[in-house]
Amino acid sequence: MNFFATEVYGATFLLVALSWTGFWVDPRRYGGAGAAMRLGLGLLIVLILVVYGVGFRLLHNKVSVPSNLSLNLNDLRFTCAQKLTYS
Repeated sequence: MNFFATEVYGATFLLVALSWTGFWVDPRRYGGAGAAMRLGLGLLIVLILVVYGVGFRLLHNKVSVPSNLSLNLNDLRFTCAQKLTYS
C-alpha cells in the first residue's frame, strides 16, 4: 500500500469509526451525562479532523499544478511544429 492510503484514509477511517461510538451511548442510561458525552465526543472528532487536516497540509509538499497558460503554450508549440512538419 502506498503512503497516502495508509496515512490519510487509514486515520480518517479510524476517526469515523470512533465517531460512530457516540450512537452506541444510550442517553437515557446515563441521564443528562449521556447527551453531554455524545456532544463531547462529536466535538472532539471535529477538532481532531481539523488539526489533522491542517497538519497534513503543513507537513507535506505541495504539488505544482500546470497553469492554463503553460498548457496553452504547449499546445501552441505542438500545433506550430505539426504545421511545419506537414507543410
